[in-house]
Amino acid sequence: MPHEDVTLNRAERRIRIIERDGPLCVWCGTDVTADLVDATTEHVVPKIKGGPSWLENEVMACKRCNSQRGHVSPAEWADECERRGWPVNRLAIQRSLARLERTIFRVGGQRRARSYVASQLRRMGRPQRGGPQNIPMATPIDGLLPTPWAHIPEAERHHDLATIVDVISRRGDGAASPVFLSEPRESAVLIALYEEHGDVFVILTRRDWGLRNHAGEVSFPGGRTDPGETANQAALREAYEEIGLDPMTVTIVGELDHRWTLSSASHIVPKVAIMPGRPVGLVANPGEVDGILHVSLDELTSDGVHRAERWVRPQLSVDINFFELFGDTVWGATSGMLRQLLCLSLEIVDAPGHVELPG
Repeated sequence: MPHEDVTLNRAERRIRIIERDGPLCVWCGTDVTADLVDATTEHVVPKIKGGPSWLENEVMACKRCNSQRGHVSPAEWADECERRGWPVNRLAIQRSLARLERTIFRVGGQRRARSYVASQLRRMGRPQRGGPQNIPMATPIDGLLPTPWAHIPEAERHHDLATIVDVISRRGDGAASPVFLSEPRESAVLIALYEEHGDVFVILTRRDWGLRNHAGEVSFPGGRTDPGETANQAALREAYEEIGLDPMTVTIVGELDHRWTLSSASHIVPKVAIMPGRPVGLVANPGEVDGILHVSLDELTSDGVHRAERWVRPQLSVDINFFELFGDTVWGATSGMLRQLLCLSLEIVDAPGHVELPG
């Protein structure tokens, strides 16, 4: 099975799952990183029910909950834990089931697990997509705009890192921003990609909720270009400062079209980069980054994740993209860059985003 995480030992699996879900036991809320707590990872779908040894099927648990649960289904055990007064993290369990369902759909096989996952999602309910990001009110017109990959069957929307590198490296510099800002803040972001078990992932950050601009928004690592810096240097420096990404492990292969943000008067140069694998040792810089997200490109092009609207505001009329993740909503300039990246990856000719200025 090409997706199986056979190369990771138990300690590495714990690190990955804590990065994804946090350090608490999903059943009782115990901090598994605390002293004297025996921690483990456990299968949401038990092996006896056909559950595969994939990270999508694993959550953090203390050994007490792990041993007491046995082979009880996640829905039944969650109910039992709540009867005991424990703060069950139902959302983490629902997300694990949904991730596993999506992966089985792509990879195929896993007949026993497939039906089991479907039954558990019916009992527990599907996790709601979207997050707490503050999206300003605007007046959409023309309803929802079409998603550019909707005509491709979902099972065929698979992304390949070699294809992305080839397309990005051949296109040259990104097109200039369609909006001219008289005194823009020159900025650069790093679109860092890596491949793991056949999936291509992109690293995103959730900005700290206390920031003056774009608080809590999901974005690429990046920021303002310092005097004398190139866009490449700024993107790499900001990624190191924000999440500890070692620039020696990153290879920049090209760039996307340049973007702008009216709220912070920024002109953004998006640099696309690749890494030899999932980076280790990433740490969110307190005060700047609330969380680090590893998001599969296949998930971004799954049904029900993307939508686009045309907004009319006093300054302009513009198309806005949204990507509804589990727990977060990506929108604004970041979502526009993601849309272009995904279209290039799938070799879709996408129309430029609509921008209409007053005058």
